[in-house]
Amino acid sequence: MMSESKRYFGGVLGGGSHTEVVIVSQTGDVIVNVEGDGSNPWQVTFDGCVRVITDLVHQAKEKAGLDPSLPLEALGMSLSGGEQPEGQERIKAGLLSIKPSISNSYHVCTDTFGPIAAAFPSGGMVLISGTGSNCELVNPDGTTHRCGGWGHMLGD
Repeated sequence: MMSESKRYFGGVLGGGSHTEVVIVSQTGDVIVNVEGDGSNPWQVTFDGCVRVITDLVHQAKEKAGLDPSLPLEALGMSLSGGEQPEGQERIKAGLLSIKPSISNSYHVCTDTFGPIAAAFPSGGMVLISGTGSNCELVNPDGTTHRCGGWGHMLGD
């Protein structure tokens, strides 16, 4: 069993067709990675999105030998359909309503920001071609430019 005195952090990359959850240690070592169903809130509803994320975080904690009732230090979620601040707040509110809490804090952003942050320390570009498509450029000064990202229902 993993040490409960260590701090653990979670990351979610959620798309229209599948979602990936990773748990890392306080030193940045990957402890576990699990995959499951899609979590785009505009496809599976906001409650469905929260349910997919919650189930996968619990699965990841169990697979890592962590007590599922103990919260992660933080959970970052890079989600397809996670562009609008109102939607981000709905997802966070849904996660905050779950007891026991799966994390002490939450951050939600669009699915383009996670890969850019992971691969490029001072900005970069990502092109997503999956259930939908999206292209995002983040400049070193933090300004952004986007093309697409309207969802598969609108033809992108």
